Amino acid sequence: MPGPEFGPVELSLVAFGGEPSPALLEALHDTLASGAVRLLDLVLVRREADGALVVREVEDAAAEGFPEADLPGSGLMSAEDVEVLAEALPAGTAAAVFLVEHVWARKLAGRLAEIGGFVAATERIPAAVVNDLLAVAKAE
Repeated sequence: MPGPEFGPVELSLVAFGGEPSPALLEALHDTLASGAVRLLDLVLVRREADGALVVREVEDAAAEGFPEADLPGSGLMSAEDVEVLAEALPAGTAAAVFLVEHVWARKLAGRLAEIGGFVAATERIPAAVVNDLLAVAKAE
């Protein structure tokens, strides 16, 4: 029996000035090359000085300078998903909204489904919070 087509996915907003820098593109490339995640969908956004949000769907990631040309989950992000994430974007800032699949978890999800199990809840804790908590714990 074939496993699920996708594993768990996550939406992330990565802010930067102006256009995506080579360093951002290189970091994304390295992350995707590791095989831990797969880029499914990508939208570029910019918050104008007047507060207006400009959204640009990416049809061809490679043409935009991103490492993967194929976006197998293109269209999975809704306009509302993008708008909610972009609320955190300050005026005059650009960002990329990534939908990534946690490839490592696809097989686990399939195996759980075979035995009638499922992941009931997950929560992502930002790296800054984890590192701050670790520093406090080490100081005690």
